[in-house]
Amino acid sequence: MKVGDLVTWTYDENHPLGDLQEDVGLITIIEEWKYEGPPKKVIKVLFARGGFQWCNEKALKIVSSARDMCQTRGQ
Repeated sequence: MKVGDLVTWTYDENHPLGDLQEDVGLITIIEEWKYEGPPKKVIKVLFARGGFQWCNEKALKIVSSARDMCQTRGQ
């Protein structure tokens, strides 16, 4: 995952987020948290419906990568 990728939630239908799990968003920041336990990658996403959210990488699925979008524009 990279800044600029378009992502969506990967939760199952029983997750308490309800309709927000169908939201799509743009990755704006990727950071490594080193506060508790081993370092973890956290991703800040601007979702269309849910606004800014800090997410675990495992909770996201790439819909379209920034690299793919750049290659399409160049053609």
